[in-house]
Amino acid sequence: MFLIACLVGMNALGGTEPDVPQPPHRVLYFVHSAGYYHEIIPFSAGKMMEWAKRSGRYEVDVSKDCALITAEFLQRYDALVFYTNRELPMRPEQREAITDFVRAGKGFVAVHSGTGTFFEWTPYQDMINAIFDGHPWTQQVAVNIEQSDHPIMQGVPKRFEVNDEIYQHTRWDRGTTHVLASLDVTSVDLNAKEVNRKDKDFGIAWAHRYGKGRVYVNVLGHTKEVWENPVFERMMVQGILWSLGELPLELPPNAETGKAGK
Repeated sequence: MFLIACLVGMNALGGTEPDVPQPPHRVLYFVHSAGYYHEIIPFSAGKMMEWAKRSGRYEVDVSKDCALITAEFLQRYDALVFYTNRELPMRPEQREAITDFVRAGKGFVAVHSGTGTFFEWTPYQDMINAIFDGHPWTQQVAVNIEQSDHPIMQGVPKRFEVNDEIYQHTRWDRGTTHVLASLDVTSVDLNAKEVNRKDKDFGIAWAHRYGKGRVYVNVLGHTKEVWENPVFERMMVQGILWSLGELPLELPPNAETGKAGK
């Protein structure tokens, strides 16, 4: 009894401090459309908030207001998720606030048309390691997971099928990122009219460093079917957690020190 009393007394005096729950991370899901409007956006916003609540490790705010994007406003958040397109109406200092935010150690996730944003601003393209160059296929396709042992891809089948709009990109380079998933080209017609990539290499998901921050890109997400797919949910939730630093980095040197990581 004396020992128990002493231990209780030490705790009361601060000898051992109880664990203090950390507040959940804050994530901004940004959905401004400066060109084509994806009708899935409101549904996707609901899914993002649903997934966050189920995870319990981060909270999601949703906005399409470009005026909010300032260095001061972004201090509220630990990661940005962009489902955007075309030239967002932002002043140069607003655009730079985004890249500075990530360089300083925050997370950035680009979903689907997030890779079709800022065609005229190359620092953004450098950050995500790509820029949209058409969608040759909208159909049932197969996706191959190239790095099933990466934390973002834990529990994801090594090959799965999905009905979606499939992007191709320019300025996309395997040498400066870590490719996690790619299109199984046997599931599509490589002679389709809009196919431009001579190497017939189409990334679906990839990850790398940008400064001190973490960037994750997943180009699926055009259809409701995709947003209701538990495989896509796992890829997205684990990708967001990875961007927040909640999962191990697990990147090869080229994805930490290449063009996108400078």
